[in-house]
Amino acid sequence: MTDGHERLTVERFLIALAVTPLLLAGCAGPTDPGTMEKQQSDSAQSKAGTSSINADPDSDAEDGRINWQAAAWVDGVRTTSSNAFTGLEGMELHIERQGPVTLVVSLVIEGSGEVRIRRDHSEVVDPGPISIDSSRSGAVSFTFVDSGTGKFSCDTYKVEWRSPSGEQLTVRKGSVSAYYRFDVKNSDGLSCA
Repeated sequence: MTDGHERLTVERFLIALAVTPLLLAGCAGPTDPGTMEKQQSDSAQSKAGTSSINADPDSDAEDGRINWQAAAWVDGVRTTSSNAFTGLEGMELHIERQGPVTLVVSLVIEGSGEVRIRRDHSEVVDPGPISIDSSRSGAVSFTFVDSGTGKFSCDTYKVEWRSPSGEQLTVRKGSVSAYYRFDVKNSDGLSCA
């Protein structure tokens, strides 16, 4: 790749990263490049939603650029005192991808515990569980990476958490964003549906 092409790829990734807050406002599930649909649920106590967008409809799997972004968000108190990992309600993504995926988890959290991402209810995504120290409670963010195989894959990523001490761990707001590659033009009609 030329230096100009590398900068363009980094610029596109940074643009996708910058639009995450806009996407967290509640869009979900495009099936065509450049389209967005809204999916959001509200209750008296909390809100949650998901989004997905083709951030680069001109790219394909052969050029290696990240061209899709998906996100899920929660707004409202969720608590656990379980010392076993359990799913963090509302923090789950279902994606169709080819190759690696980068997942960024951001939380407004109180207490000490651990956070991890599990793929397809079995594999723990690298780097594995991340410890949260109560002295550093507040807004935290972590990056997880699933290297993938390069083949078409339908995956579910779920943020899980636990309190090893059994003391209460509270999330007030959170989001999980995935950045990945999917070649809509050359998917050979493959679908997770």
